[in-house]
Amino acid sequence: MRQDIIDCLDKAGIPHVTIESLKEKAYSLVGRPDDLEWEDKVIAVVEARDGSILDVVRRIKPVTLD
Repeated sequence: MRQDIIDCLDKAGIPHVTIESLKEKAYSLVGRPDDLEWEDKVIAVVEARDGSILDVVRRIKPVTLD
């Protein structure tokens, strides 16, 4: 999205790729990860300056390796 950086890389002859292409390359090598599963336990609360609750962060269930 940063055309100025892309232009600088092109001018310097530095090859570049998008983060999406890097993600797809990683997935092609090791496969796609399973979706995360969440526990009910809240480990953090996102609070606005006025004290209102904006969101909560829940604990991720541990991954079991088979």
